[in-house]
Amino acid sequence: MIKVFALFGAWVAVPTLVWAQTWNYVSVGPDGKASPASIRLTEKDGAATFQMNAPQLNACWKGPLKATVERTATTIVITPEPPLRDCEQVRFVIKADGTGGQRQSRRDAGAEWVSEARDRKLTLAQ
Repeated sequence: MIKVFALFGAWVAVPTLVWAQTWNYVSVGPDGKASPASIRLTEKDGAATFQMNAPQLNACWKGPLKATVERTATTIVITPEPPLRDCEQVRFVIKADGTGGQRQSRRDAGAEWVSEARDRKLTLAQ
């Protein structure tokens, strides 16, 4: 005789952890005019998404972008993945306490990151 044992498990709903933060930012449009803007980082289920909100966004910045995030005790480094081949590679190096930061760029993956001379007023949004 063969005995069959069935195990019945209960599904338990576990809330998904979502972390999101927004920083104030100064965007510079194609006309060279500076405008108030913001950047937002959302992390959910181990994936990071970067979103820029500004008056004049080109195709490189429209919509949510995948990003890598590196954290230390003093900084958060956000590197959005360029959606198109011709998009500039940039990253945002933000003070962990939200009191400032800078935008850096590079020409290609092998190049050094270079900080912009322009102050983007990168601070934690309240």
